[in-house]
Amino acid sequence: MIRGTNRTPGIARKGGACLLGILFLFSVGCGGGRIAQEKGTITLWETYNNEEHDVFMEIVKSFEEWYAKERGEEVHVRVKRIPFDQHIQKIKFSAITRTAPDIVRVDAGELIDLVYGQIVYDLKEIDPKIEEYLSTFMPVARESVRIPLRHPDGKVRTGVYGIPDQLTGVAIYYNRTMFKEAGIPFPPRTLRELRDADPPWDFKRFREVAKALTKPERNQYGVALNSSLWFSLPFFNAFGADFIKIDPDGKFRCVLDSDSGINALTALASLYWDGSEPGAWLAGAINPDRGFINNKYAMIVSGPWNLKTFRKSGVDFGVTFIPEGPNRREIPVPGGGTIRVGTSTNVGGTDMAILKTTRQPRLCYEFLKYLTRPEVHAKWCNALGQIPVQTLAEPLVDFSGNPDLKVFVEQMRTAVPRPKIPRYGVLEVSIMVPQIERAFRARNRAGVRLALGKAVEEIDRRILRDVNVPR
Repeated sequence: MIRGTNRTPGIARKGGACLLGILFLFSVGCGGGRIAQEKGTITLWETYNNEEHDVFMEIVKSFEEWYAKERGEEVHVRVKRIPFDQHIQKIKFSAITRTAPDIVRVDAGELIDLVYGQIVYDLKEIDPKIEEYLSTFMPVARESVRIPLRHPDGKVRTGVYGIPDQLTGVAIYYNRTMFKEAGIPFPPRTLRELRDADPPWDFKRFREVAKALTKPERNQYGVALNSSLWFSLPFFNAFGADFIKIDPDGKFRCVLDSDSGINALTALASLYWDGSEPGAWLAGAINPDRGFINNKYAMIVSGPWNLKTFRKSGVDFGVTFIPEGPNRREIPVPGGGTIRVGTSTNVGGTDMAILKTTRQPRLCYEFLKYLTRPEVHAKWCNALGQIPVQTLAEPLVDFSGNPDLKVFVEQMRTAVPRPKIPRYGVLEVSIMVPQIERAFRARNRAGVRLALGKAVEEIDRRILRDVNVPR
């Protein structure tokens, strides 16, 4: 399972220096070639936890056996485990020492930095039909690896820079005992139930329920929030707030301070303003996960990584959707057709990328396609209780022992990719968290507008100025 903590998934630890460091180090490291490599051998660096690593190694072994049988050649995939927090630093160091691997597993946000560093393959160069292959992936998964770049002619072109191997996002956990005590019906658990809900499970209803579940005399509050951008994106999405626009001349522009963005953050902040949210995002406060386990918070925003933890804690919980906003969209569903709903979520997860220093790009690509074959990916999901990235694997996944995971799968159908710009660590930690907290403290719409306006100024100055340099 992709592990979640109170930090935002995918935050680069070194902030603004990360991209420039990659550009410099790879220009040094790629100039003189790389260490000698055995034919038929590829090296892969990954950051899986112990349980995931064991399953992954089984898949590696089955690939080697399959390749020998189908191709009549012996191949080897050498796997090296890298701590997640050191992953990017390890990649940069490998460029200097010319020991770069062939494939790296990276967080979706880190992939974008590698793309801007011009060190990973656009997979269209290896397989011109890569878009066709990705057509059976969860829509947001395939969209997350399609990254636009501004070229010297001023035009923006989109490449495909990885193959998703894991996908995650957030939904609403709720305390079933508190709902029952307050006489509040449980919220919907499928998109069809959400579409047909009466009263609708929208933000108005969400706020009403949070108020009804708030009992300060019992140290009980309706909802707990996180002030990070990543955890706030589902609400921006549900209100139809765009983050980045690309002008006709190919320039990237932040538009988060639009009316939709202001409406979204005002709605979120209003939960704090009316006392339903006690300030769980403040330094020193009981964080949402801990407060949910301790029966302090009735609802929190979190992901599937907490399913096992919450079950073990003994809390009686359910999972439902991010409340609907005004941005109602037609969402494709299995079996054909669409369902029109206003919920949305964010995107976390990881991608496998092929470095340009490899001498065997086609063998690397063949391994990544094998990794995401329906039957192989289903084995992964069944063993680890994870959201299928490959939709053809979904019918092969057994959700009977983990019905709450199915809610997350439904929620992920509504997901919108995070902003496709580099320096996510700067965006999250240095820009958005301070301004989201500023908006919470403002206690009025005018303050929210000022906070988002300041965030847009900083994003344009600290990130988009470099993004708009042609590559």
